[in-house]
Amino acid sequence: MGMGRITAHGCNVMEGVEQAPDEITVDNRATVAGSSHVQIGNDNIQGLNITIGELATAINGSSASIHDKEEARSLLDALLANPLVKIVMGRFGLGW
Repeated sequence: MGMGRITAHGCNVMEGVEQAPDEITVDNRATVAGSSHVQIGNDNIQGLNITIGELATAINGSSASIHDKEEARSLLDALLANPLVKIVMGRFGLGW
């Protein structure tokens, strides 16, 4: 890393006491390589649309152990059996 120093005028500019001679721009760009499903920024939303049937099929067709598949199916069944989840799904016309 390089070394630098800031002058008294620079401190005053940063504190808003004096005007900068030139416009100061802060650039917050990021470069991501060799990765997927990366989301950078503020207040971002990443949507996912998958049916419950597709989820169950993906669990069954995965390369996970039988134990892990059974646990995942059990968790999915417990979620779908939850009374609040049933109400919410009913409001959206979803059923299982």
